[in-house]
Parts: sequence; structure tokens; C-alpha cells
Amino acid sequence: MSDAKGDLRITAVDEYTYYAEGAPRVAGAAVTLRDAVSEEVVTQGVTDAQGEWVARQLPEGFYQIEVREDKHRSYRDLGLVVAGFETNIIAFLPREAVRYIWTVVPTEIEDRTKITIETVFEAFVRCRW
Repeated sequence: MSDAKGDLRITAVDEYTYYAEGAPRVAGAAVTLRDAVSEEVVTQGVTDAQGEWVARQLPEGFYQIEVREDKHRSYRDLGLVVAGFETNIIAFLPREAVRYIWTVVPTEIEDRTKITIETVFEAFVRCRW
């Protein structure tokens, strides 16, 4: 095994990064880095206000990368840290813009249940006047 070390920078983005004013990234996303062979957690952290998280001086090799944030689907991938370099990973976390909330309401009649589905939409609308 090599003693050589490298850095890893993860940038968390979503649809708003590409379509919203100011290109905001995903701040506050939880990052977990695991050894690709043993699957043991090597380090963890949270993306900063710019949507970035950096791990310095990692042993070169492959790592499992997982990035999670509320109202987004998770990002998972395998990344290679190369000795003497900073590896940059763009983690795309698709927004969950539509949610379904299931509510089960008991009724007076036995063996019957009323199910209510509430759909919640989140939208970004850009107006140019």
C-alpha cells in the first residue's frame, strides 16, 4: 500500500444550481466517505454555505461517496483520490419537487378505510418583465 496522499473536494448541486438566480449550490448536505474495499467510514462532514466539502490528506485510492440532503434524492458514486492532486467531484442531488403525503382515516364501517393522498408541488418560476 502507498503512503501517498491526496485531497477530495465535493460540490453538491441540484437543478437550482443551473436554473435559479445566483446558481445556488446545496448547502448543509451530509457527506459520508467510505473505504471502497472495507466499506468502513473514513470521514464525514457537511457541505458549507457554498455547497462544498473538502477532505485533505486522504490515502490515495478508491472511496464510496454518499451525499444526502432533505428534499433531495441521495448521490452515491465511487471516486478515486490521486496522490498529490485534488480530486473534484460534482454531486448532483435531484430535488424532490413533488411529494405525496398519505393519510389513512379510519371509518365507522369495519374493513373499510378511506385513504387521502395530498400532493405537494414545489416550483421555481422565473419572470422577466
